[in-house]
Amino acid sequence: MEPINPFAAPQSDSVAPGDAVEQQDPRYQRIRGWLILLAMLLCLNIVIGVMGLGGFGLLLGWTTAWLSVRTLFNGGLCLASPVGLSLMFRRSHAFPTFMCGYLLSCLLFALYFAMINGFGPDRWMYLGRPLVECSIWIPYLMRSRRVRQTFVR
Repeated sequence: MEPINPFAAPQSDSVAPGDAVEQQDPRYQRIRGWLILLAMLLCLNIVIGVMGLGGFGLLLGWTTAWLSVRTLFNGGLCLASPVGLSLMFRRSHAFPTFMCGYLLSCLLFALYFAMINGFGPDRWMYLGRPLVECSIWIPYLMRSRRVRQTFVR
């Protein structure tokens, strides 16, 4: 039996996920598959953020303090979405982490919104969308082979 050499190069059949050999697959050179939906989500959040910067809260009778928190969040949403799109289309390795933080911040804001206004039947609508987004996209961004191989720069 041959002794194990810890300094020997790995055999060709033992390539670990994420190695340079696996990253050269041409299928992962473009944003495709489910990642297109993620790009559309970021574009939609830009529109939602811009609409949230308006005076819609005054019509609903929200307090000035609530409007300032809401305006700050929507302004941050308007700034973070293009940053996320830029990271995505440059295929930056920082995109999955950025996107997970972005989705979690949307969920935390929705929880804050629900706590301020109470958990009524109509309030679950505001909490449901970010909860579903986080439960789908965060595991996909952390576990998907496509994500791991697309965002390599």
